[in-house]
Amino acid sequence: MQSIKRDLLFGLSMCALVFLTALACGRPFIRTTSDSIAGPVGSHSPQSVASTETFAGTVGRVGDQFVLLDSTGQVYKLDDARRARRFEGKAARVTGSMDTSTRTIYVESIESIAA
Repeated sequence: MQSIKRDLLFGLSMCALVFLTALACGRPFIRTTSDSIAGPVGSHSPQSVASTETFAGTVGRVGDQFVLLDSTGQVYKLDDARRARRFEGKAARVTGSMDTSTRTIYVESIESIAA
């Protein structure tokens, strides 16, 4: 039973590593509505920013930009690198408002999710 758990954990870890590597190379496995997860700074319009929401996922990095990868494979850019840096590679709950046109979450808070 231990070996099955170990093999499953190893397989899932490798899948996550391959996926994050592909994101870093700019070739995600998923298709989004835009070709890039990072839009120009300040490009959001008031209509595209939603009210405060809570998002859960794994904080990662694409180049020098921090992102949140949720359980469905959606990738969201995080606007606050200072807060996100502490949670890189960890499961986290992010509270903030999302700009749907650039898929950017304007972070109000980030907290760790106990595994």
